[in-house]
Amino acid sequence: LGLAGSTIILGGEFTYVAGNGRAHIAAVEATGTGALTAWNPGLSSPVLELAVGPSGTIAVGGSFTHYGATSRLRLAAIDLVTGRLQPLAARIDNAVFDMDLNGTTLYLAGAFTRVNGVDRLGFAALDVTSSTLLPWNPQANLALGRSLAVSGNTVFLGGFFNSLGGQPRQGFGQVNATTGAPTAFAMNANGTTGV
Repeated sequence: LGLAGSTIILGGEFTYVAGNGRAHIAAVEATGTGALTAWNPGLSSPVLELAVGPSGTIAVGGSFTHYGATSRLRLAAIDLVTGRLQPLAARIDNAVFDMDLNGTTLYLAGAFTRVNGVDRLGFAALDVTSSTLLPWNPQANLALGRSLAVSGNTVFLGGFFNSLGGQPRQGFGQVNATTGAPTAFAMNANGTTGV
């Protein structure tokens, strides 16, 4: 779910909302009866995460490969008023499960191993204005990032991994928001973290 003003954006596996065709993404009024709006962008496969931006757009991540006939590999940005596709376009080889937008940096967690042709196991960061992959790289040893949260100059990471940047970190860790280097924070979990 994403809240944009008085509208709630829904993402998921659905193809209908309130009896109307909506391919994995829809908008409903946040007040009154929750009426479905006319906004109807449509994606080819499930939307698993949403990040509302400050400039009237929403970034969506998931397992989809197309917005209509236009290729968008697991990440897209959509205008919140018109439903039109925005320029953000990265080549991500597997699903995006979580995102956090911090200024012009979009942090991603997922089941991917490559972003824009570069190795990134489970975590990556993009410049949303250019779709450029940023140097930030937590160097997780396994490609299953489940969740993340930006906090000041650090990013908390959850997922299925045993190390970050070569340092033992079991399923949960904290890294520098610019470099991706692990901090001294070392609270380990005995299984996958992130919901």
